[in-house]
Order: sequence, then structure tokens, then C-alpha cells
Amino acid sequence: MVQKIVFIILYLIIILFLFFLLYLMQNRWYGYLALFGLAVGVVFMFSESLTWNHAGERFLVLILVACLGFGITFVSRENLSVSYRAHLISSIIRQVILSPSGTVASGTAKESHWQVPAGFRRTEVQLSHATLEFLSGPDATKNNTLIFQFHGGAYVSAMSDSYRDVAVCLIKKTGIAHVATLDYRTAPEYVYPAALEDALEAYQYLLDQGYKGENILFFGDSAGANLALATALYLRDHAMPLPKALALSSPWIDLADQGESYQQNLYRDVMFGSKPGWDPKTAGVEKTYAGSADVYDPYLSPVYAEYHDFPPVLISVGSYEMLLSDSTTLHAKLQAAGRISELHVYEGLYHNFPEIYGDWFPEGQDAWRQFERFLSEHA
Repeated sequence: MVQKIVFIILYLIIILFLFFLLYLMQNRWYGYLALFGLAVGVVFMFSESLTWNHAGERFLVLILVACLGFGITFVSRENLSVSYRAHLISSIIRQVILSPSGTVASGTAKESHWQVPAGFRRTEVQLSHATLEFLSGPDATKNNTLIFQFHGGAYVSAMSDSYRDVAVCLIKKTGIAHVATLDYRTAPEYVYPAALEDALEAYQYLLDQGYKGENILFFGDSAGANLALATALYLRDHAMPLPKALALSSPWIDLADQGESYQQNLYRDVMFGSKPGWDPKTAGVEKTYAGSADVYDPYLSPVYAEYHDFPPVLISVGSYEMLLSDSTTLHAKLQAAGRISELHVYEGLYHNFPEIYGDWFPEGQDAWRQFERFLSEHA
């Protein structure tokens, strides 16, 4: 009798968990119907014939239900072109991160508990209003090249340890010896053009240390990609040495929200989107950094810039992002100007996915391979 009760409890746990997965991943209606049919069918088929004292038979039933159930959660997904792991992680992010405000929370720098990996060396340089943090790796083959990393966070979040992890990843994957990450001033205390001023001072510092523009690569995500583009545009417009190339992840470069994806992906974006019943006006990215500036200023919204005489650019973006149009418009402008531009759109993926659990699923791993290839080619 005890074994029978244990079996029933385990069976119910598996079925309830599978129904939870269907709900979490927002699978199609027939997934629920198929799983219900499986649950009822298994009970009907085995209720009379099951030998409750036979542990092997009970275990086999549980394995069968679990395998068939996971198969149902796989085939009933809305977009089968997205890997199962990517879909699952995206669904978890939707439940955990997407709040009724639909915005990125602001915050100041937190105390760092990051440990420098063995063989790496970390140093900091204090600029007028910002900090430039250098990370140097062991056994790097490209010692004369530096990656200048611009962190994201909607211009309201200070640099975090996750970007130190990205710096380590960049060194390991590309063989480039040095990464410099700028901890620039953020809103609401400091608005445009404070971050750009910090970036320009940091770049000038690199030049003063002997780095040439042709040995510097820009890497930025989200607002960091915005700042990377704005910095390069300013350098070009003022006849200063340009970086060799820019690699951008989910660039946020249209603070006027004029791209068509801002509406098309309103209910798909798990980071900045909305949900039925919510006020769509609450969706999008917080624009505190703009202050009273014109959001069409190319140094604030680089999507409105012209891209003649611009370095090569690689862009990685998810197709479900509200910011998708930022990337596609930038790519089109670069191509129209005769510049080198690579655009990689990953079906069904969310904002900044390479940096947010990207190593856990194939699409994120491919995005990192593209970054590695592009940066290594231009090193």
C-alpha cells in the first residue's frame, strides 16, 4: 500500500511539473490537451494491469510518462526554430524579470566580491569622473591589441561583476591580451552627455598610453553599444583616430522609439515588453539619461547618424526584441554607406542573450563564436 501511494505521488508530481512547463513556456493549446490525454491514458492502461509490488514496472511507467511529457512540451512550442533550452530560459526570464513597469531598474554600483582568475591581472585608472578598469590575461597571443568594453544597463546601471566575467570571456575566446572596461557616470545623477564625455576621455587615455586606433576594438551591449557607436561617431566627426572595428550586442540606439519592432515585438520582448491588459506606455527602456536633450541627436541616438568613413561593425540581436529595428536600421545604413556590416538575427531570442545565459544554449554559443571570429579577424 505504501509503495502504491509513493508511486501515485511521484506520478502526480511529474504530471504537474509538465503542466507547469507548458504554462511557463506559453505552449500552444494542443500541448495541454495532449498531456491531459497522456495522464488519463496512462492511468487507464495501467490501473488494472500494474503489479504494485513490482518496482521495475512502476519505475518504467514514470520514465515513460516523463519522456512522453517532455516530448509534448517540445513539439507544442510556439516557435520550433528556437532551441528548447533557449525557449526555456527565455520563458523563465519573462516570469522573473518582466514586471508591470517594463523598465530596467536603476541602481548604483554594488560592492564587488569578484575574484581575479588565476593568471589574470586587474588594474584601475581613475579618470576625471569615471574609472577605467584593465584586465590582462595569461598566454594571450595578441599583446598589442586591446578591447574597449562599454557596459550596458540603460545608462542607469553602474558596471557590475558580470562585465568583468565578460572581459575574462573575451580574453579567453579571442586571445586578445587586454580588455579595458569603462565604469562611466550614470543617470539620473548624470545625464547626457556625461557618459560620452567619460568615454572620450578614456579613449584619449588609451591613445596617450601608446595604443593606436588600429589596435583598439570596441565591444558593447545595449546602452554600451549605444555609447560605443556614439564615441566612434564623435571620433570620426572630429578627425581623431578610429577604432579598428566594433562588435555590438543588442544595441539600444533609438531613444525616440521609432522603429517598427517597438510595436511588432511589444508582447514578445521578455525584457522590455508588455502583457495583455497592461498599459503599453509602460513598455520600453528607461530614458532618464536623455535628460532634456533632443532624442534625435546622433550622439544620443546613433540610429539617426550617417555612417560614411566608419569602421567595420558586427551586430548580434534577438528577433523578439523591441529593439530589433535599432539593429536592422543600423545595418542598412552601414551598407548604404558602403561600410562593412554583419547582422546576425537570432530567431526567438531576447535582449542581450549572449551575455545572459548565452553559454547555456546553441544560439548564444553561436553568437559568441561570431564575436570571437570578428574580433580575432580585426585584431
